[in-house]
Parts: sequence; structure tokens; C-alpha cells
Amino acid sequence: MFPKIFFAQELKRLRANANISMQNLADAIGLKNKGTVSQFENGITGPASDTLIALSRYFNISIDSLLGHTPLLYHPDGMLEYRFLDMEGILQEGTFCYSFGVFPLPHLTSYFLYLEETKGDWISKILLSKGQFEFLALIGFLNDQLHLGYSLNKETNSVHRVNLVLQDNSESLNPLQRYKELKSGTACPVVLSEIFGGYENFIRDYLSWDTLHKKKFIANWLE
Repeated sequence: MFPKIFFAQELKRLRANANISMQNLADAIGLKNKGTVSQFENGITGPASDTLIALSRYFNISIDSLLGHTPLLYHPDGMLEYRFLDMEGILQEGTFCYSFGVFPLPHLTSYFLYLEETKGDWISKILLSKGQFEFLALIGFLNDQLHLGYSLNKETNSVHRVNLVLQDNSESLNPLQRYKELKSGTACPVVLSEIFGGYENFIRDYLSWDTLHKKKFIANWLE
């Protein structure tokens, strides 16, 4: 069930980004009608191997990516060193610590990437800024380093399965308002650590686990 949901969400995102109708996609990959595409996107059924190959070629991505088999599933913890130029052209360097996880929801599969800064203050700059410059730099960096495929275009009606959870160590007076601004400016599903809709306790417990424990937890959902 888990890989099928991955595929459903990824296909929906890819089709939305390509701005192609279900019927046109069905025609392009040799399916009889749009009903099959609809079943794919709703997780009712999965594709045959020849359909997977056709979709992979059409969207120019690997079959692993199409199925949502991100390396983060098998390597949930890590660190990323960054080098950004700020709006004044000054080099900012630092290190992010990340942890990828799965929400244990019975009827909806959702995932998160928790991001905390162990060196530097780029996340604080994002939350204290009034614009999108720093946030867009971060999203582009994560796309490049972790191949997440976040959309930078707020007009794109895309679906993304990985929520980005930012650890807020800033002195922002209104983090909820800033979170809304970040969401409205891009199509990236971003949330702040202290206002994550009641899942704060789960995330805190999950982050206390060692990497092996996290891998086993994720593997149980892959079965």
C-alpha cells in the first residue's frame, strides 16, 4: 500500500506541473482512457511495468523517482553544509541537520523533513525576513542536495508529499504569520516546528530515536 500511495502522489504532482489533462496523459502513454490515470492518482490501482516505463520516459525521470523511492527512506538522517549569498551579496555559511520521517496516520500517508541549523542563522533569516529571497534559496538548495522536487512557483497547483518542518530558533514575534507568508509565496508545504497541527509531540519523540530505529519504523510502512 505504501509504494502505491507514493506513486499516486508523485504522478499527481508531475501531471499538475506539466499542466496536462488526464486524458492527454492517457493518450500519450497508450492507455485507453483517463479513468486509469484517475485510478492511479487516487491510489486505487498501480501501474503495470510497461506503463511505468512509459510514464518514466514521458516525464523524463527514473522509475525509482516515479515510485517515490527517495534515498531519504533508507538514509533518514544527515547533515548538509551550505554556502548562500545573502541579499547584500555577503557569503553566509553554515550546516543543516535533517531528519526524514513518516506520519503514522491510518488513512493518509504524509512525510516530513525536519530541518535544524547547527551552524549559521539562515533559518532565522528566513523567519525574520519580509520577503521570499532566503526561503527560495533554501528550497533550491534542498532540491539540489536531496532531490525533493519542491516547486518554487506559487501558481503551480502541485501536490508534494514531504512537509518541510523548520526548527524556529529565531526571535520572530509572529511565527504563524510568517509561516503563512512562506506558504503563500511558493508551492512548498512548509511548517514551523512549534505549530505543526498537533504533531509536535510525535516529531519530538521521533527525533529522539537513533537512525536505526527510524529506519525500522519507515521500513514497516514500506511493507
